[in-house]
Amino acid sequence: IRLYDLLDIQTWHQATLVRSLCQANNHRLTTILVDDRSSCLNFSGTDRYLNVLRLRINLTSIIDLPALFAAVPNVHYLDVVINEGNDYSELLDEMKFFPLLHLTDFRLKSLGHGWMLEELSILLVQLTIVQNLSLSLATLDNRLVEGNILLSILPSTIQQFNYAIRYFYDSVFDETDDIIASWPSSNPITGCLNKKFLFLHSLPWRFPRIEFSLPHGKMVSYPTNAVAAYDRHVEQVDIWVDRNFALTRSLSAISQCHRARVITIYVGNGDDTMKEEQQFPVHHLPKLPRLIQVFLFESIPSDLNLFSFILNAAPNLFRLDLPFNCLWKLLEDQQTHYLLGQRITSLNIYKNATETSIITANEEHIPIIASVFPRVRDLYVDVTHLTSSTTMISNGNTLEHTVVENISMESIQQKHEVVSSLSSESMLLSIDCIDNVENKNDIYRQIFRLPVLKYCKISLNKPFNLILLLIATTEFSPIGYLVITNLLRFNELNDLLSYVAELHRLSIHLSNKSSEKYDEQYSIHFNHLTHVFFFNIKRTVSVLNNDRKFFTCLV
Repeated sequence: IRLYDLLDIQTWHQATLVRSLCQANNHRLTTILVDDRSSCLNFSGTDRYLNVLRLRINLTSIIDLPALFAAVPNVHYLDVVINEGNDYSELLDEMKFFPLLHLTDFRLKSLGHGWMLEELSILLVQLTIVQNLSLSLATLDNRLVEGNILLSILPSTIQQFNYAIRYFYDSVFDETDDIIASWPSSNPITGCLNKKFLFLHSLPWRFPRIEFSLPHGKMVSYPTNAVAAYDRHVEQVDIWVDRNFALTRSLSAISQCHRARVITIYVGNGDDTMKEEQQFPVHHLPKLPRLIQVFLFESIPSDLNLFSFILNAAPNLFRLDLPFNCLWKLLEDQQTHYLLGQRITSLNIYKNATETSIITANEEHIPIIASVFPRVRDLYVDVTHLTSSTTMISNGNTLEHTVVENISMESIQQKHEVVSSLSSESMLLSIDCIDNVENKNDIYRQIFRLPVLKYCKISLNKPFNLILLLIATTEFSPIGYLVITNLLRFNELNDLLSYVAELHRLSIHLSNKSSEKYDEQYSIHFNHLTHVFFFNIKRTVSVLNNDRKFFTCLV
């Protein structure tokens, strides 16, 4: 089983969720892979899952490692990301680790904790037969960048060792030559030195993600014929760069990663004194056929016009995430304007990084953006800086999913009225109400009467309706994707769902009222439902264990 974007899992629910996953299908799941964007999970000290042979998981801190090792004694492949860092060095000697006697492939990423040589040694002793070892770490300990010391603590069974480390030094650093010389020719390395840390990695690079910190960087490397080979394995590229000539330098890094799928560029406002004549000219960017998504964050690059190089090189790019002022600047260039309109089908527009920006997104910009991007199917616009208003958007059968944040229900509360388009266009609606709504049923009825509504997201603060909706018998909504973020009682949800028989996707937050039972009298059947997202994990477990009739109805 593969899990993506498993978000907002509270600490007290993490062990319960892990138990549900590992015990699913009568303990017959052997592979559980959770992506690195998901929430952290943890294991109870008494958990034992002998069935798990391949596991990828995110942990909160290194003190969660002993329970993990004990829980999966038969694991062959283990990929761990540790998200937070604290000083647990005094506790490591007291931690009881269980050796992983069957583990042959171990991967660890931990950039929030400053690792010490002794900590890493304790961990590696537990890997008795490991053959493939990949470590991506951060440290304040210079011993972890000295090859002769680090290589001496590796298990003798190692056949392939992949290493990437950020060494944060606290004084003037002039030891790069000694560090490079400490690595034997059988383990070539390369790296970059900047004002904060030394980044070293083994050659070739075999991690799926790489970060380039381009401001004020100086390359250091071992004299070898080995190549970095970023073009073979890298799928995600993170670039940190100052705004002056940001894209010029970013393109030089991107050109080394032919297989990249996602590129994120963080543009800072650092005092970069590099002059234009010192920059390498951009002659050509190789084709990037796998690139599908680009993020641009924070400041606007001074050479934003070079973004057209990325568009020309990436024929399959379809998603763009960036601040509004950056997008507006991009649209000034006619070639970029045209290519964006032809390529982009998913667009996320964030607030400007600074409040001093001359232009900010407002409701009048939304239809303009929709006209510029005729192929857009998913549009997110952050307008939380605006005063409350009510907005509905449509775009000639092409726009399938639009979310506009910070939309108030004030006018609807007063008029109990939602105005529908008079054409056959697909309509999309997001309602986020800060104030309590006196009667949610009036709002629901008006929404369900919209004849072309395909996507609807509702967030109303009033916890529950005292009077339930009547079960639908003649009036039905064409909604295909329904998201309700306010808490719902079971039978309140049951009545709502009777209006949306065409539902394909459902995302709901259930109440914690465990005494409430599903009313079988009004069973609803969905012939098109393919995705169900439950929030409030404690209640979800109750659904699966005690209210099987409701869950069976959804399935």
